[in-house]
Amino acid sequence: MAPEPEPDPVFFECGHCNTRVQGKEHGRYDFYLEDMPFAEERVLVSCGNCKWPNLIGREFYGTLGGTDQWGEWRVHPATTRTFGPDVPKAVRKTYDEAQVNLRSGSFLSTALMCRRSIELLAKDQGATKGDLAKKLAKLQEEGVIDLRLFEWADALRLAGNDAAHEDDADYDISKEDADDLITFTEAIIDYVYIYKARFDEFRARRPKRTHPPQSSARKTGTRTKATGRAGTPVVEH
Repeated sequence: MAPEPEPDPVFFECGHCNTRVQGKEHGRYDFYLEDMPFAEERVLVSCGNCKWPNLIGREFYGTLGGTDQWGEWRVHPATTRTFGPDVPKAVRKTYDEAQVNLRSGSFLSTALMCRRSIELLAKDQGATKGDLAKKLAKLQEEGVIDLRLFEWADALRLAGNDAAHEDDADYDISKEDADDLITFTEAIIDYVYIYKARFDEFRARRPKRTHPPQSSARKTGTRTKATGRAGTPVVEH
């Protein structure tokens, strides 16, 4: 029997030693469901540095120039948040890039990618006219986001503007601010694409209820007023 071919090398950031390494593959599971826009797979690998196991997720995006294009993320140990197919690919990809920039210490780039994530979200939700400030105002006006999320999104817009146009060569964004920008971006994406749809599904499953009948006093306009003596109301018409 011919020996099995060696698996392709897997390059990833180990969740144990935080080193970018080439790992050794120990198993692979491919799956595709009818409601999934892309095929996915999970790859069990060991770190080439510390030897600890990691589970890598991969999502097939298509073919470009004859080469398969895959998005990759670490499933375990967990990295940062990854979104599924409920979120448009362009928004997911830009948000993922923001997280990569955060992990690499590129905090200005993190701010830029967070801003772009919100801009792509606005476009996907039909807000296409004017600058980002006007697009966000449009989303709030149409009820896509509420006032608090509008404030968060506008903070992301301003931080992205500062990162792109700040003239001071020494200008930077702190890690704490970059962490917050990621958190706000994630919350807005969650609200628009995940929680809102989930709540609508929850509400659709609930039985429709009728309002209880009004009391006879409310029907006739009769009301009662206490006279000051316990248990002795005066009825007024």
